[in-house]
Amino acid sequence: MREHVKVNRIVSEFMNFFESYHIHRYTMDLSIAEDKLATSVIKFTGKRAHLPQRFIDDLDLLNGPRQVEFEYYYEDLLGSRDDSFSIEILSASIDYVTYTVTDVGFEILIERVHQ
Repeated sequence: MREHVKVNRIVSEFMNFFESYHIHRYTMDLSIAEDKLATSVIKFTGKRAHLPQRFIDDLDLLNGPRQVEFEYYYEDLLGSRDDSFSIEILSASIDYVTYTVTDVGFEILIERVHQ
C-alpha cells in the first residue's frame, strides 16, 4: 500500500476519534514521506474546553508499539467502517504520538516512519 493511502486512513480514523468526543474544530498540518528514509508527520490542533480524562487516556494508548503486519489488513479492519474506530488498531499503524491537552484545546503530533 502506498504511504499516502496509509496516512489518509490514519487521518480518517483520527477524524472518527475526534467525532466520538464531539470535537468539531481542529486544523491539520500534514507531511507525507516521499521515500523510505523519511517520516510522515500529522499534526492536529484543536479547540474544545473541558476534554474528559478518557480523551487523554485514549491518546496514551496510541503510544503502543507499531505493528507493521496490520498494514496488510488496514483497509479491511478500518476502511470499511464509517462511524467508529479502534484505538488499538490505530496505535498499531503509527510510530510516535506526542500531545498537549490544556483547558481550552489540544495539539497532537503523529509520526509514522515510511517502510
